[in-house]
Amino acid sequence: MALSRRTGARLQGAIWPGFVDAMTGLLLVLMFVLTIFMVVQFVLREEISGQATKLDALSAEVAALSRALGLEQDRNATLQERVGLLTTTLGDARARAEEQAAQIAALRAESAARAEALADAEGRIASFEEQVARLLSQRDAARDRAAGLTAERDAARDEVTALEGARAALLDEQAALEDRLAGLRDEVDAQTEAARLAPAARRWRRSSPTCARAMPRRSRRARPSEKRWPRSRTG
Repeated sequence: MALSRRTGARLQGAIWPGFVDAMTGLLLVLMFVLTIFMVVQFVLREEISGQATKLDALSAEVAALSRALGLEQDRNATLQERVGLLTTTLGDARARAEEQAAQIAALRAESAARAEALADAEGRIASFEEQVARLLSQRDAARDRAAGLTAERDAARDEVTALEGARAALLDEQAALEDRLAGLRDEVDAQTEAARLAPAARRWRRSSPTCARAMPRRSRRARPSEKRWPRSRTG
């Protein structure tokens, strides 16, 4: 009994230091764990507060982005309206461009036709200029000929004037000659009549002196008519 008690007392005395060491070790472990937990909590709190700050900043950014998105949506709507207007304007512009292209094609065709007409006109103008040059040369030649003909006409006029003067002189001479010829005819007729009447007068004188005296008177009275008759006959 006493041995068992001594043994139990020895055992209790030997267990208590170990228990104290175990509790001390456990307490140290708990203190270390708590310290680590506190450090981790502090770190996590700092991280959480930093994340909260970041989250606030991100929220602010999201709000700003939301506002910007609203503005962008408004701008997008405005841009869509402008795109619609621009699309309509573009359609109108394309229609106008097509019309202008058609007009340009028509104008080009008209310009080509006008160019052809201009080329034809230039050819005609060139031929007309050649004709004008020929006509001018012909005109100059005609002027030269006209000048020569004018000189010839003046010379011919002078000749005609001279010939007219000569003709007038010849006419005067002819008239004088005709007068002389008429006088000579009258004298010849008178002489012929006197020669014709001379034998009869001689016979009459021989037959009757009264008749011979009357005959010269009658012959003298008849002479003026005899002189007039050849002139009227020649005239």
